[in-house]
Amino acid sequence: MRKNGFITSALLYGILALFLVLMLSSLAILANRKMSMDNLKEAALEDVGSTSGVNRTYNIWQTGAYSYTGYDVNAGINGQWQTTDPNPSFTFTTSSYQNIIGVYVRLASNVSKDLTIRVFGSNTSAFTSSESAVGIVANGTNSALLNLPKGNYKYIRVQVGDRVGLSYRINEIGLVTETFD
Repeated sequence: MRKNGFITSALLYGILALFLVLMLSSLAILANRKMSMDNLKEAALEDVGSTSGVNRTYNIWQTGAYSYTGYDVNAGINGQWQTTDPNPSFTFTTSSYQNIIGVYVRLASNVSKDLTIRVFGSNTSAFTSSESAVGIVANGTNSALLNLPKGNYKYIRVQVGDRVGLSYRINEIGLVTETFD
């Protein structure tokens, strides 16, 4: 009887130790992944900049001050957006931001296929390709950073996707500006 009790206790302690090792490994992987994403964002923002100023980012998504077309939304901000048009767009009024040099988009999860992003800057409600940039959220990633010609834009239009039926959650849409300290 004592022998069975000892074996049972040893098995329970072994299972507990294995569980703890798995939990600690998972935490280490999650912490490493967050640091990798932070480093990726920092490196991307450094690539946008110039040597004459300091880059600042502004999350314009959380303000909720935008209009949209070509999307069906479920749950509003940070909700699930589904494209209903091949050229869906969010339009932000950004009159208080100057020296805009880029726009970034960060989704809630990695995409399983490349996702086209197009951004436009304008001082009128008419958008032209001369003040635009096209990029992708690459397969297996969740963000993209697009350079715009440096300018003081009143309007920013962001198109996430280029076909009907795409579905995703947006965590951030932000501006990268150059300031002079």
